[in-house]
Amino acid sequence: MTLSVKTRIGVAMTLVVLVNLVAGGFSWLLHERAADFELASEHAAARSQWVAAVSEKVFAFASEATDIAIGVAKGESAESSAEYGDLVGADAATSRLIGRTPDDLDPGMAVDIAQRWEALRPAVFAWVNAEAEQADSTLRLTLGDAGEVRASTSSTIEVPAEFEGLDVPMMRRAVRSEVESFIAGELRSALGDAESDARTAGRAASRARDTAFTVTVAAIALSVIVAVIAAVWLYRTIAGPLIAAEQVARQVTAGDHSASFTKTRDDEIGALVHAVEEMRDTVVGHVNVMRELAGAVIVTAADVTAGAASVRDLTPNAGDHLTDVVTSLERHSTTLSQLADQMLRV
Repeated sequence: MTLSVKTRIGVAMTLVVLVNLVAGGFSWLLHERAADFELASEHAAARSQWVAAVSEKVFAFASEATDIAIGVAKGESAESSAEYGDLVGADAATSRLIGRTPDDLDPGMAVDIAQRWEALRPAVFAWVNAEAEQADSTLRLTLGDAGEVRASTSSTIEVPAEFEGLDVPMMRRAVRSEVESFIAGELRSALGDAESDARTAGRAASRARDTAFTVTVAAIALSVIVAVIAAVWLYRTIAGPLIAAEQVARQVTAGDHSASFTKTRDDEIGALVHAVEEMRDTVVGHVNVMRELAGAVIVTAADVTAGAASVRDLTPNAGDHLTDVVTSLERHSTTLSQLADQMLRV
């Protein structure tokens, strides 16, 4: 089936556009994937920072409790009173930070961290109260209605079941062990997971960017190749036949009436070729008619000249008027013969 010129151009343009769309779309998807990995890496880094901040706050909370214990043991009531406020502030800051868990933190891990913190708080408070009671300090830690801790002369905090029956030194070691276990256990595990996720997402983002760059370069090269192939195809199927038609027309104009096309097609180019061939045949027909007419004129002019010569020979004593007529006929027949000869040369 022969395609029309319009169809050829449409097919070539569609092919080029389709290749660009497919390659561009695939490259865009890879860039989007790389962006997703980069975002995941940023979230993991933020989660890692959050876990590190929680660890720092828990450590600060335990340090404030230790300062109070040391203060009351030394009988420094004024200093220990101020340090109670520091412990309350550290407790509130840690609780607020743990309450703002990152959205991408594993729900189970978030629950473990929150529960471990809520179990650690009363253990630390009970230990500090035990240190104060042993030192006969007047201040105690107590919990308010909203669960906030504050300094008071009495306490509503009960000793956790795992601390019952322990003396102060044993309770001190148990609390220190709980703090270290919390930091080295749940928090370190969460920190390790966050750092691992950040590294994994970072490597995936790097690979996706490299792949996207490679695909983009390949897409550009493929688009250029397809465009070149389409251009060559259009040239061979459209421009080539047009150039051949121009050459045939020039040959006919130069007088080569045998010029013709090697093949024809059933499209617009074929219609043009057929029209040029009809034009050639028409021109050749007109030229042949003109040649016949010119030949007839030449023959007629020769007959007129011969007739005039015969009249001159038969009437040597004719008058001036007849002589002038014969001379005029000879002159006009000669002119006609020359014009006809020029037409034949043209």
